[in-house]
Amino acid sequence: VYLDMHQDLWGVKSGNGAPAWATLDEGRPHARNPNLWQESYWTSPMVHTAFDNFYANKPGPDGVGIQDRFAMVWRHIAKRYADDTTVIGYDLFNEPYPGSPMKMLPFLIAAKMAKMRADNGEEVTVAGLLEEYKSEENRRRTMTEVAADEKLLKAVLEGLEPLYMTYERDALNPMYARVAKAIREVDRNHIILLEPGGGAIIGVRSALQPIVDAEGRRDPQQALVPHAYGLPMGDPSTVHMSLIFVRISQLAKRLEMPVIVGEWDADPGNNGDRRPMASFIVSQLEKRLYGDTFWIIKPDLQAQPYFDAIQRPCPMATAGELLSYDYDRDARVFRCKWNERPSIGQPTRIYLPLAAFPKGFTTELTPPGSKCHQMPCGSGRFGVLLDIPPVTDATIRELTCK
Repeated sequence: VYLDMHQDLWGVKSGNGAPAWATLDEGRPHARNPNLWQESYWTSPMVHTAFDNFYANKPGPDGVGIQDRFAMVWRHIAKRYADDTTVIGYDLFNEPYPGSPMKMLPFLIAAKMAKMRADNGEEVTVAGLLEEYKSEENRRRTMTEVAADEKLLKAVLEGLEPLYMTYERDALNPMYARVAKAIREVDRNHIILLEPGGGAIIGVRSALQPIVDAEGRRDPQQALVPHAYGLPMGDPSTVHMSLIFVRISQLAKRLEMPVIVGEWDADPGNNGDRRPMASFIVSQLEKRLYGDTFWIIKPDLQAQPYFDAIQRPCPMATAGELLSYDYDRDARVFRCKWNERPSIGQPTRIYLPLAAFPKGFTTELTPPGSKCHQMPCGSGRFGVLLDIPPVTDATIRELTCK
C-alpha cells in the first residue's frame, strides 16, 4: 500500500481533494464542463486561484500558510505510519498542475497546430483555430488526430514544455522539498513518491528534481510515480502511449529512480474495446520492469471484458535484481528471470492469478535449487503465491510457469 494525497481540480468545491477552508479561491467562479472535467484545469478561475495561492503559500483562515498546512498534514500522516510496514511510501500530490498559467494551454496548442498546418501549405491562424476549438466535437477530432500522428504529437508536446517546466522549477519542486522535509522530521523509513507535473501524464518532458536535504545530499528513499493517459478529449493510440512510456523512461534515467506507474487506464475512447490497449500498456510495463496501479478498481472490475488483459502473473519481490518477466496470454506461459543474491536471505515471491492458468500449472526452475513453496494469496480464491528459496551461490535464475 502507498498513501496518495489525491485531488482533482484542487478540492471539494470544484472536484475532490482539499476541504473548502483550504480552497483560497478569492470568490472566483468555477467553470465546469460536464463532458470533460479535466478542461477546468485551464478554464476555471476558481481552480486557477486555489492553485496559485497554494504555491504562493498564502495564509489560510487561521493565518498559517496553506502550503505550510499541507506539509503539516503530511507530517501528521507520516508520524502515524512511520513504523507501519504495510505502507511502502507517500505519494505527495496527485497530478499536480499549475494554476493560472494553464490559461495559456489552448493558445499554445493552437499556435503549434497553426505552424504545422501552415508548413503544409494551409491557410490558418491561431485565432481561427481557437474559434474552432470552441466546439467540443472539433476539440475531440483535433486531439485524436494529434495522438495518432507521432510528428504532430511531438510538436504539440514540445510546445507545452515551457509552461510545464517553468511550473515544475518555480513551484512544484520547492513544494515537494517543503513537504519531504516535514515528513523526514518524523519518518525516515518510507519512500517519498514523486509525481511529475500534470503535463508528463500525456508525455510532456519534465523538469522534476530529486529531493535533497539542506546540505544537498540526495534522499535515499524516493521513487517516481508518473501517470499515463491519452490527451483529454482525444482517443488514445499506441503511438501516443509508446511515447509516454519513452518519456517516463528518460525521466527515470535522469533522476536515477525506480518507477511505479501510479495510474493508467485502457480506455480507447468512444466506448471501444479496451482489451487491445490494456494488453499494449501491460507489455510496456513488463518490458520496462515498472510497478503499476491500475485506475480504477471498482467492485465490478473482474466482470469487465478487459480484466483478463490486466490481471497477470508478476514478481512481487525478488531476492536480487529483476532482469525480465512476461506473460504470454495466448500460450498461458509466464517467465521470470532474476540475478539472485543469497545474502538477501529472503525468498523470491511470485503472484499467480488462478485465471491465468485455468487448467492448473507446472513450474520449471533453473538452476533447480530447492522446490517452490505454494501458498494461497489471501483467501486463495483468486490467486496463489510462489516462494522460491535462494540457492547457495549468486547466480541468474529463471522460473517458467505453464
